[in-house]
Amino acid sequence: MASARTGQTVSGAAQGAAIGSQILPGWGTAAGAVIGGIGGFISGGSADAQFSNQMAWAEYNRQSQYNVDKYNINSSLSIAGMNAAMGLAAGKYNAQQVINSAYYNAEMTRMTMEYNEDLLDNELTRVWQDLDLDITQIEMFRARERGNMIADQAASGTTIGQDSNALVVMDQQTQEALDITIVEFGADRQAANISNQIAQGRWQGEVAIQQTQWEGEVQANSIMFNSKVQAFGTVAGAVIKADADMYSSKQAYMTGGYNQEQAKATFGAQNQQAMVKGLFTAAATYGAGAYARKVPGTTAAAKTYTGPLSPTYKYNAPSGAGTSLITGGA
Repeated sequence: MASARTGQTVSGAAQGAAIGSQILPGWGTAAGAVIGGIGGFISGGSADAQFSNQMAWAEYNRQSQYNVDKYNINSSLSIAGMNAAMGLAAGKYNAQQVINSAYYNAEMTRMTMEYNEDLLDNELTRVWQDLDLDITQIEMFRARERGNMIADQAASGTTIGQDSNALVVMDQQTQEALDITIVEFGADRQAANISNQIAQGRWQGEVAIQQTQWEGEVQANSIMFNSKVQAFGTVAGAVIKADADMYSSKQAYMTGGYNQEQAKATFGAQNQQAMVKGLFTAAATYGAGAYARKVPGTTAAAKTYTGPLSPTYKYNAPSGAGTSLITGGA
């Protein structure tokens, strides 16, 4: 690739030589070439420096943007991982709170059940105590009754414990036994009801405890499952986005490199075209000037001219004209 310095130096030197040759042969041509080359060299050097500076900044910006993109992508992944971890931690905490609450409620249910059992046990104890008291009262009442009956029989002069007197006493004793049986039957029924209440309360309490614990565990498992799904979705989404962003960043990085290469190629092509254009322009300018100074219908006698720039020049001096055309040759 031709640089701007080379292209403009060659083009400037060619144009300077053409202009110098029109002004003054020999030294004028050389001076024009030198001056034009210096001007082209300076101009081309400035263009090269500007283009190199532009390419350096373009490469810096391209690399900086790529580094920023990678940093942002890594930051996004880190944030996503942190959010997922915090979500899992929150889910675990909430699930543990649900478990703790369920077991607390279950324990309260158990304590309530045991308290109700204690109350029913106390009531059952009172039933048997009341039964014993009722039996005692019945026996005492029937004993007094028999004593009065026997006393009446003795006062009547009949034989105690024989015939009708014995039957009366036996009937009274039978009535006593029946009263006791009725009291015991009522107590048994009342005790059975209390026992049923105790059993029912215990069964209901155990079922409530198991249901409370089961519901707490189900809710805790649901919380943990949802938190894991959310954490996985957060990380997966971040990874997919990071892959897409990294692909876009790499594409932009590669595109920037391609654009720089294209810019370099375009810059070189433009310089090449400028150099060729300068050469052809110089040749055209030189030819046009020489043709304009030529006098039609004249013949030129070849004379030898020795100058400081070349060992020998052929100087064609047109007759009747004061201008000259220098052509280099040995």
